[in-house]
Amino acid sequence: MENSENGGGGNAVADGSSGSTGTKASQSKETFVLFVGDKQCGKSTAVNMFLNPTKDEKPKPTVALEYTFGRKSNASGSAKDVAHIWELGGGQKLSDLIKVPMSTERIERFHIIVCVSLEKPNQAIDSLKGWIDIVRSHAADCVDELRRTRVGSKTAARMAEKRKVPFASHAEMHQMDICPVPLTVVCTKYDKFANQDPLKRKVLLSALRYIAFSNGASIYCVSRPDKTLQQYFRGVMGSYCFGGSLRKGHQLDSAKPLVVNFGMDSLKQIGLPPGASAADFEDGNINSLGRVRFSKWKAAVEERYPKNTLEDEMDAIVSDFDNQEFQEEKIDAARVEKDHELAQYKHEAERKLRIAEEMAKEGPKKKSKPSKEKRSKKERPSRSSEMDVRGDAEPKAAAPPMRKK
Repeated sequence: MENSENGGGGNAVADGSSGSTGTKASQSKETFVLFVGDKQCGKSTAVNMFLNPTKDEKPKPTVALEYTFGRKSNASGSAKDVAHIWELGGGQKLSDLIKVPMSTERIERFHIIVCVSLEKPNQAIDSLKGWIDIVRSHAADCVDELRRTRVGSKTAARMAEKRKVPFASHAEMHQMDICPVPLTVVCTKYDKFANQDPLKRKVLLSALRYIAFSNGASIYCVSRPDKTLQQYFRGVMGSYCFGGSLRKGHQLDSAKPLVVNFGMDSLKQIGLPPGASAADFEDGNINSLGRVRFSKWKAAVEERYPKNTLEDEMDAIVSDFDNQEFQEEKIDAARVEKDHELAQYKHEAERKLRIAEEMAKEGPKKKSKPSKEKRSKKERPSRSSEMDVRGDAEPKAAAPPMRKK
């Protein structure tokens, strides 16, 4: 598989058209993947784990929305399929940028990866729930826009049917509120979580499983040092990006790293949160009981992983800048200016990604060497520099002094 760390476009974002590529339209295909999650939760590491598995260096922090791509020869061998991959940095405050890659043209072949860091277990459940709500909101907007046209309505109906396929024979399908776009939860940094109390660990992973199950998502644990988990994750990503069946096997024991494909989990296997009764999880519509069930799991997790009060206070102080009660003219003016700069950035970034996508479709071009006639004088090394580099030329002897007559 070929890949590019920056797709030829750096921090590129775009709203270009999707579809088959070039003259091989009937043979090559494109898929679109977006990684989201809190700051420093391991999104860049997960992307590199898929595209650059031998690269061990620490990735740089993601700025806004970064783009890369991977390519792989398809079954015909005469064309290459392209996977366009975005990574959203900056946390939930930049979540509006999701609408840049998630467009009506792409949404039918779109996949969302939500990364949750197990290094901060007291934030994991709120982080996952928050990101899923954000993703679902943007996906719903795209689907609503599709339904405004006859062709778009057919696309939306086709998407809905396709999402139900993995759960068609599931006995608890009525307990799910399936996300409009395929959704995968990746629990990162499992190695920093594995040595914690087994009972506490099981409660948190069971809670994350419940959230994934109720949204029709798959869920996996990954760890940079664990090669087995890496290989499974790479197989899953390869299936999403280039087709093919998922690797067989799953791990539903919450005392171990999770490997749960679409449709493989159930409420019975997940179990009840400590302190909850069976009545809270009786059969019913997920929309009517979902909030009660989530609150039970959240309470069980927070009992074992209490919130950091000081950290919560700092987050509250930061959020005050968006509070209407604390308006200040200079701050508001600066905010308007930054919003304007962000709009300009998005516009320019969209243009860059259109170029980057074209480069991904066309493939790398070999640069022709400039002819000798076109080389500028500045490029030609001087005689003196050539002698210095070779080191085998002796300096000229000084001219003898002229004799006086």
